[in-house]
Amino acid sequence: MSNARRKSTKTFKVKKISEIAAADVTFVMQGRDGAADQRMNVVQYFKQQFNITIRKPRMPCVVYGKNFMVP
Repeated sequence: MSNARRKSTKTFKVKKISEIAAADVTFVMQGRDGAADQRMNVVQYFKQQFNITIRKPRMPCVVYGKNFMVP
């Protein structure tokens, strides 16, 4: 991951470590402003939303909150 960091004071409790790699965790991103829904994986999401390239996409994710995942 790049050195870019989101500024936040929120803290979250880690629920678990995912059993599958970030590149294999897929979900449907709901389209905004009439755009179509899009299926993507966690690696693609971080690139599209934050312009962050995940260097090790085969590593698992940290699961926190309401089953949110970060590589």
